[in-house]
Amino acid sequence: MNVSVATVAALACFLIPLSLGCGGEGSESLLPMVMQHAPAEVRQAFGDDQQVASAGVVEAVVLPFPERENPFLFPGTEVERAIPSAAVNEVCVIGFIDVGVPSAVLRVQETMRTLHVGDKVQGIEVVAIQPPLVKLRQGKLTWNASLFD
Repeated sequence: MNVSVATVAALACFLIPLSLGCGGEGSESLLPMVMQHAPAEVRQAFGDDQQVASAGVVEAVVLPFPERENPFLFPGTEVERAIPSAAVNEVCVIGFIDVGVPSAVLRVQETMRTLHVGDKVQGIEVVAIQPPLVKLRQGKLTWNASLFD
């Protein structure tokens, strides 16, 4: 039998820790995996084709709480997403549109938005539209944004 030195050395790297008891509980499943990728002459030398064939068996994972949609949350717990609010200097008036209802075109954090009175985006509410000014509110802060700023 012609087995290369590199093949025997690679196989020995896996088998020596197993023979010394360093493999732990999962060491029984390591040998079939090693043997599955070993050359044919090594598999013939060690025999035991039954154990190699059993390495491809896949077991299903049984979750402890299958009724949970998110396993990291206790049932009934709701998580609210925090919407990032824009800063005052991140709002810019681009223009106005009046098609039955006055609207303001604003750029909020590099995104263009068409908003009516009462609309809210990223924590900023449009209070009034009087071209060339738009009255905006964020929390308790109220300010006028101008088309010419």
